[in-house]
Amino acid sequence: MSLSGDISTLNPKTVFPNKAGEVSRPSYVPASLPIQTNNFYANLLLDSHDQPVWTNPYKFTFDEQNCNVYYPIPSDLVYSPTPVKYFYYPAGINHLTFTSSDFTTAPKFTISSLNKFMVTPQFSNSVGELSVPLVQGMGLVTAIYNSVGFKSVEGQTCQNSNLQKMKITLLNGAVYTMYLSQKISVKFTQSSIVFQKGVDSLVVQIGFGIYDYYDQVAGCYITNATVSTTSSSYTWKYTTKGTSLAKKPLVFAPPHMAANFDTSTKGSVCNITTNSCVMGKLTGCITSSIRMTVSPPSTGFSFKKESVSSSVLSDLKTQLAVDATADISSETNSDSMYFSGKKFLKFAMLLYISHYVVKNTATSKALLANIKSAYNRFINNTQQNPLFYDTSFGGVVSSAQKDADFGNGHYNDHHFHYGYHIHACAIIIKIDNEIGGGSFKTTVKNWVESLVMDVFNVNASNVYFPLTRNFDFHYGHSWAKGLYSSGDGKDEESTSEEYNCYYGIKLYTQVTGHSNAEACANLVLGILHSSLTSYFYYQNNTIMPSEFVYNKVSGIYFENKVDHTTYFGNYESYIHGIHMIPLTPLSSYFRSKAFVASEWGDLQNSLSQDNWMSTCMMNYSLVNAQKAYDFFKNSWKAAYLDDGLSLTYCLFYCASNM
Repeated sequence: MSLSGDISTLNPKTVFPNKAGEVSRPSYVPASLPIQTNNFYANLLLDSHDQPVWTNPYKFTFDEQNCNVYYPIPSDLVYSPTPVKYFYYPAGINHLTFTSSDFTTAPKFTISSLNKFMVTPQFSNSVGELSVPLVQGMGLVTAIYNSVGFKSVEGQTCQNSNLQKMKITLLNGAVYTMYLSQKISVKFTQSSIVFQKGVDSLVVQIGFGIYDYYDQVAGCYITNATVSTTSSSYTWKYTTKGTSLAKKPLVFAPPHMAANFDTSTKGSVCNITTNSCVMGKLTGCITSSIRMTVSPPSTGFSFKKESVSSSVLSDLKTQLAVDATADISSETNSDSMYFSGKKFLKFAMLLYISHYVVKNTATSKALLANIKSAYNRFINNTQQNPLFYDTSFGGVVSSAQKDADFGNGHYNDHHFHYGYHIHACAIIIKIDNEIGGGSFKTTVKNWVESLVMDVFNVNASNVYFPLTRNFDFHYGHSWAKGLYSSGDGKDEESTSEEYNCYYGIKLYTQVTGHSNAEACANLVLGILHSSLTSYFYYQNNTIMPSEFVYNKVSGIYFENKVDHTTYFGNYESYIHGIHMIPLTPLSSYFRSKAFVASEWGDLQNSLSQDNWMSTCMMNYSLVNAQKAYDFFKNSWKAAYLDDGLSLTYCLFYCASNM
């Protein structure tokens, strides 16, 4: 991977205690650190490694000696009762199975190679081996047999005379095309294709459906991929083996990528589209690389409007005098990296308003001193649940046990948790440089950069952290689920807390002078804009199922399922609000006025009278700032306030959108 923007070569073992985490490192993976924890193939690293892996369009499961393959057929899709609140593809359906008759006893399962973008599961015994390289977006399923027989289920004329081609029709009507790299005798039964002799270095490839384009690409298979970036583009490059007539592989791109193809990539598009589980139709390309261009945001620290009217300024001064008396040390003294991060960003925003909007130097200096003092508890790692460096997988995790702190110790939600802290530290450093002597940048550096590297390491040579732990360049967004196996794959519940993380990294690298890293984080925000408006936010959406898009937002988005709910409740305020928090200068980049207005039309009649009210009303200020401001000024109740907000900030945010 050749992303530009590495900010640190810091050894986290010098910052935190180091020990093995709660989840044991699998014995069947290569010995080198670090290991991906939130990646598309993480199910293969957990429990019995029998939960699915999605490369799109195909799904794979691996049991004791079989590799099972499934292609998502729309008629299999299951919807909830009307009104539709979820949809998914059922588990347990397999179309084809790769195995070997030489596996008379259970073979050994290993991962022969893996990195950010690929994994190669392998079955082997004393006779031979079966390997199945998995790369996101690969066009054909490939199984490689060495010194073993094959057992799986009209011969066809192939344009490539070096290959043997077969059409496979399943009992459910599904049709696949199969290619063999050797011309050998086969025997057919209703449920299997049996090769009549042992084979060595046999490459078997299958693709769903019958397409002439398959003849052009068969024989060439993808074994690896890399991603490189510029400030406004990213390029996937594929490593292949074998030869084909086209001398290039077939790859499938999701809609958010296809919409951003550059001119060269558009020229590689072929007349093949396939289904996916949760990303609509995929576009086929015959190419060794695909390049996308995006328009990253120009948003920095500043809000849309910081010069407010005299009446608003008076309101802010009055409320700031109240909010600035908070016991910052006590409020941030949490057993949770998530909740402590929310609190620190709350006070950092209060400091920002005091310094740049109200311009009360005395209050600003007092707030700054108290925030810096409170952060010493975390910098010195003496908080209630200290962090440590996990030597099993390679990452900074909480010492809170198992499911505590939303599973932080198992790598759940790191970009949410650490994003709040990174964003807060960026603001504090900026203001400390101006009125506090500038020492905080040095004091917090090792601590906060360890968090940055945990979630957004972009150096393939880094021996302490995996590449972009959470962000998936194929899906175009992050995955929150860490080391927990799941039949529906990875998931993400809060898109707004995701982009808050990369926004925070952008601001931190900006204020500390890491311009390449800043550009890389900003690029990710541009990619996120394409994916979130394609799969999560539904404004005139034609990608997601028409039966579902009336919900306006996804809810929890899995690799196999989308469920319009949250992990903490089913109120619409919760489901929509978790895709809003925290409201920052960046929010309007993702949440257009047209989308917010459409969403509000449905949401306004189902607002819960609790702490989500503040978030929903702040979001409403993006289309009606005055009305939202009047709500906070005249209809306010303490019960409406989210724990990561101050009333000062609620008022100012609305005013900044006037």
